[in-house]
Amino acid sequence: MSISVASAVVGGLIGTVLGLIPIMKEYGEQNWKKQFRRQLTEGIANGNLKYPDIQHIAERWSQDRKSVLLSLRVLLSQAVSGDEDKLREHSDALRQLLHEHEQAEPFAELPENVSLQLSALSSAEGNISTQAAQLANSLSELYASHHKKLRIQTMLAVWSVVFGIAGIIVGIVL
Repeated sequence: MSISVASAVVGGLIGTVLGLIPIMKEYGEQNWKKQFRRQLTEGIANGNLKYPDIQHIAERWSQDRKSVLLSLRVLLSQAVSGDEDKLREHSDALRQLLHEHEQAEPFAELPENVSLQLSALSSAEGNISTQAAQLANSLSELYASHHKKLRIQTMLAVWSVVFGIAGIIVGIVL
């Protein structure tokens, strides 16, 4: 094996490993979300989960306030639809936990600095509070669409690198 082929193989392996890092990171984050939801489900089914417990469990599984909100909404939808047997009878408890989270973390779907500013605006009296709620909805939709586009672009970049390296290796070998 010549030095150029060996260096191409090593370069391809390094590129593949570097391309797999974001994929493995995403897999780990998704696994932690599953574990977080599983613990919430068990706690709710046992009837001994309170809102402060959710915050502790969220810290254990490195879930931010947006992830907690999403997880509570997913569990509520499963309870209402009957998809999760353990949660069927606990939809009221989930609604209460979701309400407590929205009270403790208003505008949780937005970045924290925007959330704090909107909270200050919404506590004002009169028409400003209504305008703050409308602004929050608009920002939430904008932020969600931007975040989705960013994830798609990242995934495309990773796969482009992987296929590019694979193409180089195939080109050198053949």
